Amino acid sequence: RVLPPEAQARMLAELGYQGIGYTGTQQIPEMLAALDKFGLKMFSTYVGATVGPNGPTVEPGLEQAVAALKGRDTILWLFIRGNAPDAQQQAVEITRQVADLAAAADLRVALYPHFGFYVDRIEVALRVAEQARRPNVGVSFNLCHFLRVGDAANLEQRLREALPQLMLVSINGAD
Repeated sequence: RVLPPEAQARMLAELGYQGIGYTGTQQIPEMLAALDKFGLKMFSTYVGATVGPNGPTVEPGLEQAVAALKGRDTILWLFIRGNAPDAQQQAVEITRQVADLAAAADLRVALYPHFGFYVDRIEVALRVAEQARRPNVGVSFNLCHFLRVGDAANLEQRLREALPQLMLVSINGAD
């Protein structure tokens, strides 16, 4: 059971948090109103895209979510799943589309490497970001997914490589 937005915001405020990393595109206006009521911020929202045989697609409701987030300095935390022979090209294409939509609302996009997805490694995220050539696109780092892809020996090197484009870091979920 998910708590309604106002109950979530109240709980965050009572626990001393400054805001939330949200998930998805649904109920963003309601969540923003609740966060505003308690003086909190939506730091990011985790949204998805898919590459596949019929071309790239993005999570439904993204345009409306971006419109609601305009000027709020929220980062779109973009994961890209799926596969296709031209997956890299599709990933770049959908990243550009999301970045252009986000730029019109003064928002940034951080590619999220997720184990088992097309963008599964920080190196893939960096390559997509570089090829997208959008100033509002960077990458994120998630320790749990990084360890899951088996690259722990290269942690320091990968973080150095990512640093110029690093927007978000998550260390939860790792033992």
